[in-house]
Amino acid sequence: ESYLSDKIQITKVLKGDFIFYYIKIFYFPSGYYKYFRDYLFSFVNKDIEDAKNVKDFKKVVIIDLLDNTGGSLYTAAFFLNLFYPNNSYLFTIHYKKKSVNYYSGSDYNEYFKDSIVFVVQNDLTASASEVFSGVLSKKALILGDFSYGKPFIQVNLEVNDFTVLYTNSFLNFTPALEPHDKVKPDIFLNERELNRDFILNFVFSICYYLFFQIKGN
Repeated sequence: ESYLSDKIQITKVLKGDFIFYYIKIFYFPSGYYKYFRDYLFSFVNKDIEDAKNVKDFKKVVIIDLLDNTGGSLYTAAFFLNLFYPNNSYLFTIHYKKKSVNYYSGSDYNEYFKDSIVFVVQNDLTASASEVFSGVLSKKALILGDFSYGKPFIQVNLEVNDFTVLYTNSFLNFTPALEPHDKVKPDIFLNERELNRDFILNFVFSICYYLFFQIKGN
């Protein structure tokens, strides 16, 4: 997986009664969704082999999008399939007075559908990564700062055997006919706190409180 090390890194951490998947995505390169999938499944398959050891662990996913300025919306959209049941609404693209809704598929077998999900972002989280964060904000806790705020995208249209780049397009996380806003974090973290060690400990504290402190009381 060395050819992926500057694009995505996955770390699995067992802590307490939780299994954490810390997924750092540097950007979403075009045409790489299958490579991302296979890399992730190398961890998934190992989990299946170790099922006796991990079956009682609660699964927590942390998606680190810090300084991720985007890339391919297509790659990002396929990665979103991890978190939603098949045929779930994800986002809408508006262009040339048309609206196209995008729905989840079955490419990643909904592996993280029932997981606890956190997304970490900052003011450089933009474009495809901002879409990723915005879509997951429906079910995840967003940590960090406001995202960059870039609702306008490029759409390739096929016209008379030519590919036309249509730039006056925008995207929203709902079917609303307006560009999306910046993605607001649920919990603000300052710049010094935006590192893997702090985030892992912070998320563990949240999960422990939710599952044990509240339940115990």
